[in-house]
Amino acid sequence: MKALDQHRWSILGREWKRLPTVGVIAKAGSGKDEALVGPTIYQEMLRGSSDLVIMDPKVEQLDLAARGRYLPPEADIYVYGSSPLLDPYCRSDGFDLFRYGSSITTARILTEEESRDTHWQHKAADLIVAIWTALEETTGEAATLLDVREVVNDRDALKELRMESRRVDNVADEEREWGYIRSTAARALEPLESARARAMFDAEGIRMPDFTSQRRQIVFLCPDPGAGETEAKLTAAMVEVLVQLSRRTGQGRVQKFIMNEAGSFMSLPRLPHYSEIGRGEGMYMMYVLQSWSQLVRRLGLAGARSLWTGSAAQIVGQGAEPELAEEMSRYTEPVRLTHRQPRQRRQSPGGEHISEERRPALLPHHVTGLGTGEWIVRVAPEIYRFRVPERYTQTEQLKKMMRKLTPRRAGR
Repeated sequence: MKALDQHRWSILGREWKRLPTVGVIAKAGSGKDEALVGPTIYQEMLRGSSDLVIMDPKVEQLDLAARGRYLPPEADIYVYGSSPLLDPYCRSDGFDLFRYGSSITTARILTEEESRDTHWQHKAADLIVAIWTALEETTGEAATLLDVREVVNDRDALKELRMESRRVDNVADEEREWGYIRSTAARALEPLESARARAMFDAEGIRMPDFTSQRRQIVFLCPDPGAGETEAKLTAAMVEVLVQLSRRTGQGRVQKFIMNEAGSFMSLPRLPHYSEIGRGEGMYMMYVLQSWSQLVRRLGLAGARSLWTGSAAQIVGQGAEPELAEEMSRYTEPVRLTHRQPRQRRQSPGGEHISEERRPALLPHHVTGLGTGEWIVRVAPEIYRFRVPERYTQTEQLKKMMRKLTPRRAGR
């Protein structure tokens, strides 16, 4: 097994830059946030190469990031969340606070319990986004879902807009689409009628990332872990809304997507399988899980195997289960490769140069024997083993930045 150069500690460095999907599995307390997820986010912030969506970063890490001032000043920062711990950020220069109520009007379109036909659900949601965009382009002002409802209720106006965006095949499809649009738009307004919703947000102040802007758009999705399934549904739905906005307003703008605690969202019913979002669109996706068994519980054995083996890169750390070790080793059998150089002119047939190369297998004990902070990366068919040096952990990086920002004492 190859040892990874310690200077190439970031999984999002140059050698991993073009990998479409990375799967990470390590148990709780094994240092994922400190040694892997945190440094990855830190590097992506500094790199400044693309828009970024980060699901479920640790709130305390966001606080350190804000105080350490490593959030890029040239970027627009969005924080979506309902956790009380996010309240201080509404008074921070580096953050705009948008509770889940701010995005609930759009996200509810994708979480309707009664709309079981995902095809039509997507068509209705996509058209709502199209109406929203058209209103803002026409009026030059930020549109809310209240404005969208006025257009939806005017069938002639909606029909005119739909003819510009898509053509339905027949009258039956048109009627069905119209029904879905009306029902989803009406139900999406329900939260606006409740006292809790009025207390949470101002409907006129809804703002979404502007993927047409020259500035980077960085979105943090911070669900409240104690809020229950509703917040989890809205978070997963928000992912789809962001992707739709990115498709419409900026080709390939959202290129990096980091999902921490991904297993918490994979069990949500009647939602797009968000692990498929972005594939084929140049989007880089990294999902982080606590265990292989968690993935199996969420998706079943076949679904977990399909998702895990479909990753271009797989990373495991301390505490990996024997079942995962067996899965990984199954696809890394010892390989003997024969390299045959082309025969040169006037060379006898026996004059060809043949060389052999052996590639080692990843054995189960390589995975189960990992210590805290040790990682194995498999980018088929290559296998690497590495350990993130302490100086590269997120805490050390932030301490270094804080020391630079702290005025030096007199006399030194």
